[in-house]
Amino acid sequence: MISRVNGAKSKQEELEIVNQVTAKLRNKFKANQEEIQFTPLIKVLYLYILGYPCPWANLECLMLLSQSSFAAKRIAYIVYGALFDENHEMTLLSYNSIQADLHDSRPHVVSLALQSIANTVGAEYLRMVLPRVLHFIEKRKAPPIIRARAFACGLKMVRMLPEFSDVVMKAIGRYLNDSSSNSILNNVISIYLQIAVSEDGKWIKPLQESQTIKINWSCWSS
Repeated sequence: MISRVNGAKSKQEELEIVNQVTAKLRNKFKANQEEIQFTPLIKVLYLYILGYPCPWANLECLMLLSQSSFAAKRIAYIVYGALFDENHEMTLLSYNSIQADLHDSRPHVVSLALQSIANTVGAEYLRMVLPRVLHFIEKRKAPPIIRARAFACGLKMVRMLPEFSDVVMKAIGRYLNDSSSNSILNNVISIYLQIAVSEDGKWIKPLQESQTIKINWSCWSS
């Protein structure tokens, strides 16, 4: 497909090829509703990158997201991030799948879910996953890849849900005071400062209330 599209000699020829590919993909999705394969969704992603809207693939993306295979989930989350945003009407339909992934025993699956939350979902969605995100921020034995993504979610929560800023800031503050935590401390401090500084460069309320936090700078590796 890619070679055919790249070999098109005109925009009209490219459009004809894309329409043919789109029709084949839609027929394939209809014929295999029980198990969506991730290879067709890679083609959907390519079409999206070229600038062609692919709303007909939204449901297939959500179905692939619910599969247990990590390879399938990885592709599904990439396509999900491209096709969906915080204002998309179907974003909430992914809640059960993402919530299940947040409880998965595989760190990389949890990381994919957290990254999707940080990049894609809106305020209502953030409220629903807040307890689980705080769990990963505060969990001392959580793998660095999970905790880093959780802090990114925390940053988004403070910006979109200011009513929860104190809760998130206190959780991050406890991490800064943990002398055993040094693997992602640079990233955490960066996020902490992004939360605490407003657009005009002034300290905002969350940091003012957290100035009593004593940061263990000795474990800040350069």
